Amino acid sequence: MTYTCDELIPDLCKLNEEVGQVEVKGIPVTYFKFTAATANEGENLLPIVAIHGGPSFAHNYILPLKQQACRGRTIIFYDQAGCGKSRPAATFNVTDYPWLLDPLYYATVELPVVIEHALVDEWRQDQQENVHIIGSSWGTMLSQLYALEAKDETRNGLASMVLSGPLSDSQTYIKAQWDQNDGSLGSLPPFIQKRIHALEQDHAFDLDEYKAITDILTGFFTVRTQPAPDCFIDTLNQANMEIYTAMQGPSEFGMSGVLANFNVTGRLHEIDVPVLLSHGKYDTMRPSVVEKMKEVLPRAETLFLSKSGHCSMIDEPGLMNSGVSDFFDRVETPFIGLLGLSRGQPTQRQQLHTLSSPFTASFSMMALSTLLALFMGFFLGMYQEKCRRGNRLQYITISDDS
Repeated sequence: MTYTCDELIPDLCKLNEEVGQVEVKGIPVTYFKFTAATANEGENLLPIVAIHGGPSFAHNYILPLKQQACRGRTIIFYDQAGCGKSRPAATFNVTDYPWLLDPLYYATVELPVVIEHALVDEWRQDQQENVHIIGSSWGTMLSQLYALEAKDETRNGLASMVLSGPLSDSQTYIKAQWDQNDGSLGSLPPFIQKRIHALEQDHAFDLDEYKAITDILTGFFTVRTQPAPDCFIDTLNQANMEIYTAMQGPSEFGMSGVLANFNVTGRLHEIDVPVLLSHGKYDTMRPSVVEKMKEVLPRAETLFLSKSGHCSMIDEPGLMNSGVSDFFDRVETPFIGLLGLSRGQPTQRQQLHTLSSPFTASFSMMALSTLLALFMGFFLGMYQEKCRRGNRLQYITISDDS
């Protein structure tokens, strides 16, 4: 029995899918563009580019985010070079493409080309903001590097980022997992913790015992929707484990590859766009990791998903999509710029609310409506007082259907 990801997604509409390719350094990179089949009121909403995790896992597991298209936004998924539908050949040697082990290639070379090519019809030269980014896991690392290092026009058009299951420091992430009070691995029975440490010390990654433990823990902390749905299985089947192992390392519970010393926490204050940090209660990215990022990012808020593991777009696709959509809507609302969320120079660090239930999405709109009503009442009062002083009392009537 296998669930389909489409059946997990509430309110999924009929979608149009366009598949395209763009060559980046000799490798055809494949992207998938989703739009609503029926025209809606979101024609002027900014598009989204979604970046999958891994490294070198395919995009399929984040496909529940395509529900954003039902809310009026074009959304682009793509397979990073080397995995999924973006392989230079059915079989190839990574040593012939050494840049596939360089995070900066994915963030500052490949991603800008994908954005420019896939969104050529949506890009508007007459406006500052043109695209939102959603990064998942390893994709959050690429998103941060893109915001910090990319120098092209697409970076200047970045409106905001959603970082799902984020990390900015590999070693902090690993230590947090093993924390005995709040860690995911630290919550396991002592015997299992000892076995994991022993197996890793012996580099026994191919033993059936190690594989059995990792398979079981995948259902604990990565995707809690079990049996795992088709999109997650498709991701695993299309992953490039050679690239993954070279960058992550052979251990599922540590980092010893290229990414072992990844750390941009000290530079997060340079990211000037609004950022939503989303994480699940059972996520491998523990609260201490997320909170540290929130402390340093100038304009960040969090989305906490109480029933999710690392892949919250699978475990709680309804709440995830609602939280993401609400965030993007508020970023694009000019009035919110006065509160420091929309793009521009913030006047002070904002203390923004945490989304934890569907109620908060409607609450934010209620709060905005209340503020607008207060402003309107204030100015109407001033206007009426001015009229009275001029002995010209005027009445303004606003009908219910106006």
